[in-house]
Amino acid sequence: MSTIPMALTPFDAICQMVERRVGISILPERAAERCSKTFGIRVVALTDEWASRELRICLRSFDDLPAYAKRLIEALRE
Repeated sequence: MSTIPMALTPFDAICQMVERRVGISILPERAAERCSKTFGIRVVALTDEWASRELRICLRSFDDLPAYAKRLIEALRE
């Protein structure tokens, strides 16, 4: 029997540890839902105010961006 190398994402590795009862974890919702289909884990939604995030767009200079990048940022900000 030969061994086939397998690459795990960091989320998969975290979910394996949770499945083995090593601890608990806080993951992005999509990663948690995906892992719950593969691993024997349960997903519990966080509803407290501290659990919501604000996302930021980081750039050096808006004025120096090409027009398509400016349009993308403007669309994301709406």
